[in-house]
Amino acid sequence: MNNSPATSDQLFSDYWETPVVDHQFLWLSRQLYTGLNNYFFFNNDAEGPADPIYVLTIGSRETFKISDESDSSIRISNLLENMLPSQRERGSSFKVWNSPLALEACLRLGMSSKEYNEMEKYQYIVLTQDESIEFVTLKEPKWETYEGIELDNLVLQYLKKDSWD
Repeated sequence: MNNSPATSDQLFSDYWETPVVDHQFLWLSRQLYTGLNNYFFFNNDAEGPADPIYVLTIGSRETFKISDESDSSIRISNLLENMLPSQRERGSSFKVWNSPLALEACLRLGMSSKEYNEMEKYQYIVLTQDESIEFVTLKEPKWETYEGIELDNLVLQYLKKDSWD
């Protein structure tokens, strides 16, 4: 039996290589929903204007949930229990293959059984100091890093970018 996440029906997890994967003190500063996208704004210090701001973008129709740390810690621990071997000792961003959320979201896509059985089914997780952000998307999530800009101004730029002028 091949125990690779792509071919197994078992639950596996691994670190997700992102700009925030190695951050220990990550905060979700803002979340912006527009008709086109969901934007999640992260930084290392809740009030540190000199710190970079990291923006995660997923489509507006993608399945996601934001949970309080106390509400999600046991569930997230169970999802991350079967970690693939890694040199990392800790991280803040993960991929989880065959999670209940991934299986359900992929099942709702209206594809044939053959297509469903052949596709990788995984969810993404970003852990912050207070929340966990979990989502499933078929398109690669987009990360951008900004330095030297205030968070409120950056949020306004993203709002204008998706406006229907």
